[in-house]
Amino acid sequence: MASGEDEPRSCMVCGDRATGYHFHALTCEGCKGFFRRTVSKNTGLTCPFAGSCKVNKAQRRHCPACRLQKCLDAGMKKEMILSAEALAQRRAKQAQRRAQWAPVQLSKGQQELVQTLLGAHARHVGTMFDQFVQFRPPAHLFMHHQRLPIPVPPLPLLEHFAEVNTFMVQQVIKFTKDLPLFRSLPMEDQISLLKGAAVEICHIALNTTFCLQTRNFLCGPLRYTLEDGVHGRVFRVALSLPCHIEAIPAPGARVCAHGRHGPLLSRQAWGYPEGGDRSSARDDGTDPAELHQRPAAKASGSVSVCEAAGPVG
Repeated sequence: MASGEDEPRSCMVCGDRATGYHFHALTCEGCKGFFRRTVSKNTGLTCPFAGSCKVNKAQRRHCPACRLQKCLDAGMKKEMILSAEALAQRRAKQAQRRAQWAPVQLSKGQQELVQTLLGAHARHVGTMFDQFVQFRPPAHLFMHHQRLPIPVPPLPLLEHFAEVNTFMVQQVIKFTKDLPLFRSLPMEDQISLLKGAAVEICHIALNTTFCLQTRNFLCGPLRYTLEDGVHGRVFRVALSLPCHIEAIPAPGARVCAHGRHGPLLSRQAWGYPEGGDRSSARDDGTDPAELHQRPAAKASGSVSVCEAAGPVG
């Protein structure tokens, strides 16, 4: 059985099917339009039959004066009618809102760009956290009792965090090198963007592994608690990196005993040429993860993160 709200409602002026409240009265679309047009024209209407005309769905067009009076008697208010300019603005805003919700059609170039971004993310960022187990984590980080794949002694928690942070920055660099638009930027712009955003991207990505139920960071078989992060002081150093260093530590930079990166490597270690054409980066396909196998001189004026960040705690 239909409820009262589901039943059709009648126009308070002519009795036709009402579509809602218009100008403060429940009316049909016809009476709504009639009331707006008549009031906007501001013409004097008189009834030839002393205002005794019947206004219903069939005869509502016969006497405009009686219809207007019945609109007023039903509660319709003249002051609620918008001007032509205000009405045009409202309709434009409604059209804009409808356009925002309309499905967006991507061009072929945009679709290819999306696929490039998704592919690079899947290769270098999507599986990044599952690889933390390769950096000799302490036994208490495993969610279940298990041994490392190879019989090697685990690292102290602080050194493990340092290795993980270095690995994450390297993965972000690999991600950017798979983006043709990024590689098309001038070399100095690429380095500046990496300096300013690599660490922040790592922390944003790491936050996606946080579980609200357990309040742990779940990275493959490893589980990092908030207390682990507090004890791992290298997190505080990582957060302060953009403020204290002159360049991002290159892939393969060694980790010192204090859990910080060692000397910053030269521009060549990043995959960028020393001098020469400063508008383009190396395009020989070199994997940044393999660059630590090559000797590289310390950059002029560079300092280690240990020297730049100062004492911790």
